[in-house]
Amino acid sequence: MKTKPMTIESIRLTISKILIYFKTRKTQISTSAINFSRAKNIGIIYSRGNKLSEVAMNKIITDLIAENKKVISLEYIQKDNDSDYKLKEKNHFSMRNEDINFFYLPKKVITTNFLSDPYDIIINLSTIDLPFLHHIVALSQSRMKVGFVTKQYAHLYDFMMDPAGTRDLMETSSRLINFIKQINKN
Repeated sequence: MKTKPMTIESIRLTISKILIYFKTRKTQISTSAINFSRAKNIGIIYSRGNKLSEVAMNKIITDLIAENKKVISLEYIQKDNDSDYKLKEKNHFSMRNEDINFFYLPKKVITTNFLSDPYDIIINLSTIDLPFLHHIVALSQSRMKVGFVTKQYAHLYDFMMDPAGTRDLMETSSRLINFIKQINKN
């Protein structure tokens, strides 16, 4: 029986999964139930692809802050995008490819800034399936991990939603947050 030879890419991903396993297996995260109304700290990860995602994220973050949530966001800026846009929030971090190591793990600047806070809920709002964004979710000390459906990384999340074919960030993000609000509603 012939097996397919492993590519460099698949070797990198396999090693990154092993590293994440060893980094997270000793992490103690509270297992008590969390719901949206009791959540205080929310982490949001997203990929900015264009100016529309800038508008969508500003609205989502503003809406969450209006509900008395502390929101800390991490924006991945693709290499083809400009770097002039920065959210004017003090709790916003941005990253580029230079902030990710060879094994798709975040470098120290991301770990000390974004991953140093324990979150009640962390939400991966990226509609693009990027391994390093899933790895950041896995490394976070969050009580609930939420994102869009992905077969390869489903084990990392507590709740996932299928974006149903649309890649509209505003629509899918709003739907996802509305679902989160319904979880464990007391």
